[in-house]
Amino acid sequence: MNTTHTPPSAVDPFRVEDKLTLSVVIDNPDADWRKGQKVLFKRALEASAGSDVLEVRLDSGIRLGQICNTLIARYLQAGGKARATIINRPGLSFLPAKKGQLKTALIEVRPDGLDWSLIDPIIQRNNEISYKITEAAHFSRRQPSIALAFYQDAINDIIDLHFENPLADHWRRVIFPVNELSALLENQKEYKRAYETIRAYEAFDDKLGLPPAEMEQLQKRKRRLKRELRMNEEELKQGSPLYTKQMEEVRRLAVDSTVTNLHYFSKNEG
Repeated sequence: MNTTHTPPSAVDPFRVEDKLTLSVVIDNPDADWRKGQKVLFKRALEASAGSDVLEVRLDSGIRLGQICNTLIARYLQAGGKARATIINRPGLSFLPAKKGQLKTALIEVRPDGLDWSLIDPIIQRNNEISYKITEAAHFSRRQPSIALAFYQDAINDIIDLHFENPLADHWRRVIFPVNELSALLENQKEYKRAYETIRAYEAFDDKLGLPPAEMEQLQKRKRRLKRELRMNEEELKQGSPLYTKQMEEVRRLAVDSTVTNLHYFSKNEG
């Protein structure tokens, strides 16, 4: 059984130019910057996970402005390190500025390779999750209760990894085992739990996604379960207390991760 796949939209973090020059409009009137000063990139506060909008700050932490650059954002979100330096002067302070005139900083960005100290733990977790899914498949016929425990544990690990580490969306390769778990529950005639498992997955922001064939299987099973349950839309939406508790936990993790996900991506080393 194939438990992993590579998304077609994955960005190769090595396909970055040797040097990039970015123009940043300074939106902080109190920012005092100089040529040669180092800067950091940070996911913009209002941006969602995976967004290309980055906040630009001086190495002292003072905000300069923000940019939207797909190449840099994806490179940093994949665990890349970058050295970023201001290469122009801010202008002479004693010259009168035109009303509404904005200052612009030119920033030179040099990729500095991948930070494997951040990536290796994700790969290790990915392998551990893959092992649990393989074990679940092994027990699914003879001891379904053990298989269910393995699948649920693997799913919990995927969700935890998603919220704990912003780089996980790029480096996770193990497929969310919603197909296997819902099929096992359906075979056990636990139709409501199987249906709610699919609904819970649909509410989860799975960046990796399912292969087309698996997604088709999942949608067929969902329609079949819906017919089997013979419930109207309102009843199906209500769900069980267990489903409600699971969704509340996912939402709590999302809120708790707000601060940790807004980490500094770029590092000035060496």
